[in-house]
Amino acid sequence: MKDRNILKQLDDHLAQLFIIPGLICLIVFVAYPAILTIYNSMTNLSMLTMRATKFVGLKNYVEIISGEEFWISLLNGIKYTFYSLIGQFFIGYVAALSLEKIIYCKSIFRVMLLTPWTFPSIALTFLFSWMLDPSFGIINFILEGLNIIDNPIPWFGAKNTALFSVIMMNIWFGFPFIMLTLLSGFQTIPNEYFEVAEIEGLNFIQKQKYVILPNLKKVFGVLLILRTIWIFNNYDFIFLTTGGGPGISSQTVPIYSYITAWKRMAMGRGSAITILLLIFVGLFIAIYFKVFGMSEKESNL
Repeated sequence: MKDRNILKQLDDHLAQLFIIPGLICLIVFVAYPAILTIYNSMTNLSMLTMRATKFVGLKNYVEIISGEEFWISLLNGIKYTFYSLIGQFFIGYVAALSLEKIIYCKSIFRVMLLTPWTFPSIALTFLFSWMLDPSFGIINFILEGLNIIDNPIPWFGAKNTALFSVIMMNIWFGFPFIMLTLLSGFQTIPNEYFEVAEIEGLNFIQKQKYVILPNLKKVFGVLLILRTIWIFNNYDFIFLTTGGGPGISSQTVPIYSYITAWKRMAMGRGSAITILLLIFVGLFIAIYFKVFGMSEKESNL
């Protein structure tokens, strides 16, 4: 009897014991760096001395918000995120619909379309840098051959094309994730819905409007949240291609934070930029939850 009581007590506390390792990791790798970043953002911490000599409060935040560079970087980040999302969702949705209709060799086509997602960032940027090179890039060669352009375009080196070029690269990289997720979502829609749609005589557009899209609302919401976080915080694509240039024409908030902290040696101000970035991303997520009705009550249904 005593042994049973001991086993019961162990069983009652087993869940708490399993949580402890994850809780420790959360504190060490998330909570502590976040608190430290918030503290550093309120100091004059410099990379030159590797220490803070003065607590400045909200001064860093005021100077950042008062400066034009932050708002240009934020606007570039919004453009980069918005147009990347539109392109990724459009191509991903079309690709998912196409794969759903394919009968033969579906697995082969799925693997082929998934290939861009498997590229490491460094390999992808090298590939696009070669393709868009003004001297020997294949894109300029094709466009000149078709008489669309007269002279080669420095895609990553011109102010009016740098951000656009990175967006195109990001779309090509990210659409397979959207495609695969939506393809999985299609499998959850009961066949009876499509049978009723056929009986009612709905055309292709009407099926999308009344059958597919309403049933994939939550999937679209989750995808929008995830991709918004990943794209808005994306650093490597822009850093490895344009570096935020020419000037600051393609500079986003993560690049601005890096330049401020590591090149200008102002770690305190760079930390403040990352906190502002976190706030804006949080606001975007809150808007998505509101728009898509993804409340806690609904998610538990």
